[in-house]
Amino acid sequence: MKNTRQSFILILLVLAFISTPVSAQSETVLPTYVVQSGDTLYSIALRFGIDLQVLIDANTQIDPNNLSIGDQINIPGYEGIEGTITSILVQPGQTFRNLAISSQANLDTLSRLSRITSSSELYIGTEIFLIEPDKAKAKISLSTLSSTQSVEEAALGLGVNPWTLRLSSQYEDEKHLISGDILYFPQESALAGQFSSD
Repeated sequence: MKNTRQSFILILLVLAFISTPVSAQSETVLPTYVVQSGDTLYSIALRFGIDLQVLIDANTQIDPNNLSIGDQINIPGYEGIEGTITSILVQPGQTFRNLAISSQANLDTLSRLSRITSSSELYIGTEIFLIEPDKAKAKISLSTLSSTQSVEEAALGLGVNPWTLRLSSQYEDEKHLISGDILYFPQESALAGQFSSD
């Protein structure tokens, strides 16, 4: 009886050990891309620098020959990044730093998604991939800090709270804003509403 019980426990332990990797694999976090008009799995694979078969294998829920606008595609190769990927074309004055601030993105995430290793590779018209920011935390661009202004003076001129302006415009643990930095303010703020159509 004792041996039977020990054998049963041993079998349970072996089964638990075998099933653990499968469970962990199924919980891998991947970002998603929403299919747009004209997209094919091949064009999506090309856009993100992924082997087509790897993309197909990561999306067994999708018929590769029958994509529909709005389908959500898992993008392999970016494990650990969670959310919906969106893209923008770089505009004059935009930098890696202020793109990260405006979209609440981590600089490493921004670099990985866009496969850009240096800020010198960022030029007008470059397509940059971002994780769609939380709409509740979205920011709007109000102005650019001039060389003759302090953040407090800029806030006074814009009619916004200087501390909120400073926190919304800084990246991570930076202590200072410098001339040329874009000043951001939370979109959800009542004060920001007056600027949203500018």
